[in-house]
Amino acid sequence: MNILVIGKDSYIGCKFAEYACKHHQVKLVDSHNNNWQAVDFTGFDVLLHCAGIAHNPNAPQKLYYEINRDLTLAVAQKAKNEGVSRFIFLSTMAVYGEINGEINLTTPAKPTTPYGTSKWQAEQALQKITDNHFSLCLIRPPMVYGPGCKGNFPRLVQLALWLRIFPDLPNRRSMIYIESLCAFLYGLINDETQKGIFLPQNRYYVSTVDLVRAINPRIRTIKIINPLFRFLAQRVSVFNKLFGDLYYTLQGNEPSYDHCDFVQSIQKSL
Repeated sequence: MNILVIGKDSYIGCKFAEYACKHHQVKLVDSHNNNWQAVDFTGFDVLLHCAGIAHNPNAPQKLYYEINRDLTLAVAQKAKNEGVSRFIFLSTMAVYGEINGEINLTTPAKPTTPYGTSKWQAEQALQKITDNHFSLCLIRPPMVYGPGCKGNFPRLVQLALWLRIFPDLPNRRSMIYIESLCAFLYGLINDETQKGIFLPQNRYYVSTVDLVRAINPRIRTIKIINPLFRFLAQRVSVFNKLFGDLYYTLQGNEPSYDHCDFVQSIQKSL
């Protein structure tokens, strides 16, 4: 199978190319400076679009829409015109906005940030150009972590290594290890009948306190301050992200692609 990956500087795109190149022909293309426009898409069976901009506080809002929405649609239109039959778009859990608790395939999207909104608008635009000859898979992963990853995970690692005590406050969060995400994408690409929205995750939910323990086994966890942090989680966004619930309904197929022990996956990511 010939696979085209857009996003040469994308963490997930690069990791997937490394993962899949042993069994398929994979071409990794840079999205900067419209370099992708010079590439002939003819002959590729599937396109995995990983190019995008995430949580960059210095980026103007319009850049999110130019890259996450407009670029995505332009790449998809070119792929369709040149005979690519499947388009896989790496979206985000952020399309659900500021939500607490369980999310499933019927949960409505209500993005609240330029990142989430631009990804959601890209999803809607892509759905309008699909047909019987051009199918679409929308992937909405939760927090992705792994060796060399960017985003919220390395910030959480820094916090966990700096702290000496941490609230022993149980909660539920969905996460996905990069190798598990690559295995999921690999399986999805190999099954040409698959299309629609997908919510991949590790086979088990993660509690923030267990995650912190896995990062820093020497940290001391205490329950006496739980009421304070539970109160803060209900009223302050940063505490809600740490101690609130945010998880996908388990689909039952997670063990088919999540093969790594959680603590081991954290240690491999540090």
